[in-house]
Amino acid sequence: MYITRGKKDMSANSRNRTEYEISKARRRFAIIFLAAVVATAGMISFIITKQAVDNMRSKIVNLISSNNQQLGYNVDNYLVGIEDTVALFFSDDQLCEYDATDDSLDEFTRIQQEAAIQNRISDLGVFDNFTDFGVVYSNDKSVGWISNTTLQAFPDGGIYTYFTGHINDEKTMSGWFFDYLNSPDRLFYVKKLNENAVIVTSFYSRELSSVVNLSHELKDMRVCLVNDSEEVAYSNNAKCVGEKIEVNLPKENDDFEYQTNWDGYVISVAQCSNGWRVVSYIGESEIFKEVGRLKLYSFVATLVLALLVVVTGSIVLKRIYTPVSGAIEELKQKAEYDQLTGLMNKASFGEVVGSCLEEKSETVTHVFIMIDMDNFKKVNDTLGHGEGDVVLSKTAELFTKMLGADSVIGRVGGDEFAVYRKFTGWTLESVRKKMEFELRLLAEDFTRTISKQYTECNLSLSAGVYIVDGENSSDYESMMKKATFIMERKSLWRREITILKTYGNTISH
Repeated sequence: MYITRGKKDMSANSRNRTEYEISKARRRFAIIFLAAVVATAGMISFIITKQAVDNMRSKIVNLISSNNQQLGYNVDNYLVGIEDTVALFFSDDQLCEYDATDDSLDEFTRIQQEAAIQNRISDLGVFDNFTDFGVVYSNDKSVGWISNTTLQAFPDGGIYTYFTGHINDEKTMSGWFFDYLNSPDRLFYVKKLNENAVIVTSFYSRELSSVVNLSHELKDMRVCLVNDSEEVAYSNNAKCVGEKIEVNLPKENDDFEYQTNWDGYVISVAQCSNGWRVVSYIGESEIFKEVGRLKLYSFVATLVLALLVVVTGSIVLKRIYTPVSGAIEELKQKAEYDQLTGLMNKASFGEVVGSCLEEKSETVTHVFIMIDMDNFKKVNDTLGHGEGDVVLSKTAELFTKMLGADSVIGRVGGDEFAVYRKFTGWTLESVRKKMEFELRLLAEDFTRTISKQYTECNLSLSAGVYIVDGENSSDYESMMKKATFIMERKSLWRREITILKTYGNTISH
């Protein structure tokens, strides 16, 4: 009995020890396995997180740069439009040569000349929101309209000397400036008229807000127009106007990242033709505030992976990365396409067309079309910018409907559109007839569906068509300039160059 009982006890103890050793080995293996899983998952999580953050950072920086280049293009177009309006005054030599300081002129001639100048300025400035638009002579006499705000800054005279002192471009004898002390909310443009006179224009800087449109994702970005002295002439934050820009800018016009005082900024710079620069900048903390959340999610995913191994962890990481990737893709879409019309913007249109033009072949014919909407400004001025946006959207839809099947279409300016077509195996004459037919149909549809709704604005289309075989094709910029030249100069048909002008539902050339 005792022996038997002892054997049983020994057997039980031996079994218990064996089970304990097995359990201990299992725990040890589980710990080692868990540690290996945790280490592997941690490494994978770290790599994926770093790649996601780096990719997000790189893409967003590039998108900010692309967005600022578009803003720079819009602002520069606005400023150049002011210069072009002033330049139209110079088409009348008699008005340009008039000198109000000439005491030898009889009173009748003086009154007649100044009335003609007044009428000319009124005709040119009727559709622009000018605050000043007039001629100032060396005796401080002015013709046109010079605001009381401007005149009151010079109660003792010297207005002519003041404006001539801001002519800093010896080639064009003109200059852009702003006077924060006397007129903090206005931008000025002055151009030499003759030896004793200058043309002065100014407008409220807030007018630029109509061309500075930011996407929701970049709503916190600061946009500034700075002069040569890096003073802020315009900003979407009015508190910055008149001050030195708060970030350091490069000596050369280049996109770059800048970091100082422990505050990180992503900065993009776009050059304007007058020497000023459009600067967009935003704190990294604003752009990448989701990075911390992304890292937290990755840590949680690591713990989950330790318990549920790779499958569950990969699902979690995918759920983390997918929204970020989708947001980046959405930002990319907005950067490459015009948000109002849905067409390609100028940058992406140029990139696509540039690639197409690389095909050099005698069987290929390239067609570049520039289309401008005449009198579109009347829509904005008479009906408001909201209705102007409707017209642009409808026009873009019409272009897509009539030309979009085999075309690359882009919005390259306020009311300017560009179209590229490629024909293989067609003669130049066949292509010319084809384009004439399609543009004629386009003109008729434009009249029927759009122009007829805005009869008071007398809307029409101007189109310049440049046609060339593949062997003689040039680069994108060259073809765009040629088509624009044709559109503006209204030249006659030639073998490779054509111009079409639509009036109502007819087309002449």
